[in-house]
Amino acid sequence: MSLCVSFYLDGSIYAYADTRVSACKNGVSYHVHDEYNKLRQVGNKVIFTSGELEICDSLFAAIDERSTVADIADAARKSYTEFKSANPHYDGGKFGIEFGAYVHVIEDGTPAYYQLRYIDDFKIDRQVPNNQEIFAVAGRSQEALASIDKLLQRGIPVDRAILRAYERLTNETIGGNLVRYTVTPSDIKSHIRPIRESRPLRKWPANGAGLHADMQGNVIARKITLTGQIENSSMQSSNITGGTITGALIRTAASGARVEMDSRGWRTYDQNNRERISINSNDTYGMSAISFAKSSGGSSGYINGGDSIFQITSLSDMMFAAVNGWIYFQGNLDFSRANNISGLSASKIEGLSGLLSNKVSRGESTSSSTGGSHNHGFPNGTQFKDVNGQVHTWSSYSGFSHQHTV
Repeated sequence: MSLCVSFYLDGSIYAYADTRVSACKNGVSYHVHDEYNKLRQVGNKVIFTSGELEICDSLFAAIDERSTVADIADAARKSYTEFKSANPHYDGGKFGIEFGAYVHVIEDGTPAYYQLRYIDDFKIDRQVPNNQEIFAVAGRSQEALASIDKLLQRGIPVDRAILRAYERLTNETIGGNLVRYTVTPSDIKSHIRPIRESRPLRKWPANGAGLHADMQGNVIARKITLTGQIENSSMQSSNITGGTITGALIRTAASGARVEMDSRGWRTYDQNNRERISINSNDTYGMSAISFAKSSGGSSGYINGGDSIFQITSLSDMMFAAVNGWIYFQGNLDFSRANNISGLSASKIEGLSGLLSNKVSRGESTSSSTGGSHNHGFPNGTQFKDVNGQVHTWSSYSGFSHQHTV
């Protein structure tokens, strides 16, 4: 059993839920542990689940930030149906196998609550709360609303009144920590605090052991070392050691800052659920890529590796830096596609200044060169007759001088 309280105030939704897990035997409830997140952020939505843990886990594993309310309803129906089929003799008690999901979201500035319940085959029930209106669902919800109303009439602030109501109603099925999500049109934030116990609790008999199971076959352990194979839809543990772990989605958290890995690749998300770094492969084009995104969500750049080219692209300024060393290039360099090159001077290219200083400068002249009188091998006064009978007398050249200007 669980309890979820929600209220809408001046543009923000405030959703609360406890973290207690219980087990029931012969109609008597027992406290198991206080570490289950019944209320979780998934994309722009905050979702509360109540009922069998296996069904809750199956639902959260089947949805992500892209899931619509209709997708969530389909996943809830599928998880519930599969659990019933796999457990035909399961004793759900007076009300059968109970399960429900409740979605909190702000759509285009309008707050909305969606109830998806097993009793009506998870038909989508949408409600729009009025300002300052308080809702409560799941276990002891009417008692919670009555308690909160009395505390508000005494002038106690609503957040404190809700915490006090949980403390008054705490038992083997409700308690642990109080998780609060604040949903605004642009952001979702969470807060957690302990719920004080009002009386001693009946503990599940094996609760103090290192390994125990509840009546439904759920195993709870602090550490598991695997040498074989596990086949199941959900498993929770602090430590898992094994040779090979295969799964559809592996992630460090359901929402917020996290790392995810699935068949599409590997991704990191920031606290605002924006994808920041991804490693993807595309068999169709023979490409593999690392993509980087800005905090605003727009692309920052990417590194592509293909069959014929390896490419590094930035959509803004790019800097290569070797703060305390050198940057080395190997192979040919082609600057033919460069638009501009700035800041590159001869003094910054090792050895270039020395080579240029040994070359002549523009405007420099060579020294004058002079030659003396010479007759090219014919004595002065030698006479020659051309074909027309004209006589020519040879005389030596008196000398020359010349110089060159660069």
